[in-house]
Amino acid sequence: MSFWNALRRHAEGLQPGYAELADLKFALDTGWAIEPPVYVYRETGWRPYYHILLRREERQVLLSLPESDALRRFLEEQRIPLELRSTGVRIKQPARVRKAG
Repeated sequence: MSFWNALRRHAEGLQPGYAELADLKFALDTGWAIEPPVYVYRETGWRPYYHILLRREERQVLLSLPESDALRRFLEEQRIPLELRSTGVRIKQPARVRKAG
């Protein structure tokens, strides 16, 4: 089930999780607002992603969106500040096979 369908199914509204730009726009159209800044996570070997905190009344929810040109443009148009973050997790490289000498 897509995240957008999950949004439509929950009577109480938005649930946290992985999303796409269309999901974010749907949430904004239904009364949620982006709580700046948006955190951009970049790690070697991983696709960059954005953590976006949304707020509506007293509720908050965190969405994780993969980086895309369309998302960057959208956030720039909305004048939402971005903050680069790192998880500090590095991908383990496979152990080298020792050559018999």
